[in-house]
Amino acid sequence: MLNQFPGALIIVEGHCDDRGSAEYNIGLGDRRARTAARVLREHGVPGANLDVVSFGREQPQCTELTEACRQRNRRAHLTVRPAPSPPTGEAPAGEAPPPAGHPLP
Repeated sequence: MLNQFPGALIIVEGHCDDRGSAEYNIGLGDRRARTAARVLREHGVPGANLDVVSFGREQPQCTELTEACRQRNRRAHLTVRPAPSPPTGEAPAGEAPPPAGHPLP
């Protein structure tokens, strides 16, 4: 995917279940997200394309008080944001600007 969209940003979110304090779960979510980001880097994703955030227990996928639900909440979630478009009249990164008086394709 990054070959097609080299400037895309992958946000690696760390999430936890409802057990433990909010402070503990923020740290745990951070470790979970950083571990997932490390695996992505080991598979060739540039670190510049990764951002890590921990939500702790604040954004559960499931709210039932069962072990199956808690397992679903212990996760790393990836969100991909496309690279920002260059301002009008500027060439995308890595491309030469067009000659004066010629619009971008």
